[in-house]
Amino acid sequence: MLAAVRRRKRLRMLAGAAGWTAVLLSGWLVLRAELAARSGSLTKLSAEVGRWVFHSRTVCRLECPQDVVLALDDPIFMETGDGQFVQVGFVSDVDGTRSRSAKKVRSARAVIYRKALSRFSGGVELRWHATPMNLRWVMQMLIPPERRAEIVALVQEEWGRHQRHVIAELKPVVKDGLRRMVLAIEAEVPAILERHREDFQRLGRRFEMDVLQRQLLPLARDEILPVVQEEVQPLAMEIAAVLWDRVSLLSFAWRYLYDVSPLPRRNAVRQEFERFIDEEVVPELESRTDEFVEVTRAVLRRLMNNERVQAGIRDSLVRMAEDRLLQKLVWDMLKEALLENERLHEQIDLWLSDRATQAAMRDASDRMELMVRRIGDLVFGSRQTGVTPEFARVLRSQILSKDRRWLVMVPADGTGDTTIIPVAIAQEPMLYPQRFAGTAQSPLTPEFPRAPRSPVPQSERP
Repeated sequence: MLAAVRRRKRLRMLAGAAGWTAVLLSGWLVLRAELAARSGSLTKLSAEVGRWVFHSRTVCRLECPQDVVLALDDPIFMETGDGQFVQVGFVSDVDGTRSRSAKKVRSARAVIYRKALSRFSGGVELRWHATPMNLRWVMQMLIPPERRAEIVALVQEEWGRHQRHVIAELKPVVKDGLRRMVLAIEAEVPAILERHREDFQRLGRRFEMDVLQRQLLPLARDEILPVVQEEVQPLAMEIAAVLWDRVSLLSFAWRYLYDVSPLPRRNAVRQEFERFIDEEVVPELESRTDEFVEVTRAVLRRLMNNERVQAGIRDSLVRMAEDRLLQKLVWDMLKEALLENERLHEQIDLWLSDRATQAAMRDASDRMELMVRRIGDLVFGSRQTGVTPEFARVLRSQILSKDRRWLVMVPADGTGDTTIIPVAIAQEPMLYPQRFAGTAQSPLTPEFPRAPRSPVPQSERP
């Protein structure tokens, strides 16, 4: 009797276990089919996790001839035959501790699939890559050339639609604001110049000694004056000859005798000279204006083609621009005229609080709001489509501190020993080889044509 009860209990347990096994297996198959239909990346990820758990791994030593930045769990990738990348390992030890902070090292340890290492029987090398941590990379990532073209087309379209009205509204208020600012700066300029009078005098003495006397005067004497003499002398001699033919020595001599005589009238020579200048010299010079212009052009052409003149002027300008006293003087004056000018700040506040200014700016903002929102959707994404892949990369690297460093396995000449793997800094730029959101380019504005993606600039090096 007792044996029969035990047998029935055992049968019920077996039946229950079989039933739950069938339910779990069915649920797994349904879930896998659903995931495969909705997201192939999750299925691929689960398969890779399975391979990582059940396949054998090996610990390798990484050696680099120069410092590289590494941290625990920095991924190691291998390129597959279809041009994709799969993760085949990770950095497991950097400095012997479990600290997850990135450090500059020349050696580390990594865990890598043996199956991946077996593909590099002739030798393997790891290429170190890093995501740049600067604003230039962020801007190039968020606004690549094809997206920049979309934004330019959008701005041109919206601006062309509202240009006339916006300019008509903003022009008078902007003109009034500039007028107020200019008057405020002009009122402060005399006091600024007076405060820096001694600086100007000291700067003038320095430039007179260092630049004028030592550089420009020798340059003018040796290079500029000979050119001017060669070009101007023929025309000057011709004019002198014409005027000499017109001058009356007898008339000047007679008037000179008249001036030195005891007669009451004086200044006869001066009057004759002024008449000669007004009636003979000035008309002759005015009639040769075109010749003077041509001579000036010839002088300038020769001076511009003279390498010594170019080098001398360039050196003088560079020396003046690099002068610390001049730089400090300019900055101090700009700071006092713009940043520390209380009168200017008051005028700007009054201008911004003016009702006409606020109304014009509000009207322009209302008309351009749709354009700004569309640009935001282009760059960052929208609620309907999600964030763009480019913005996702920026968020992961710059905000979440993800995807900042990675290593890529490449073939190398060697003995095939995989216990010690050399690491070299990659010379070619590369994006982090895995995507986490969006597609190649989010279809935010289908009315704009799409251009091919452009490469990202060289990664930062340690």
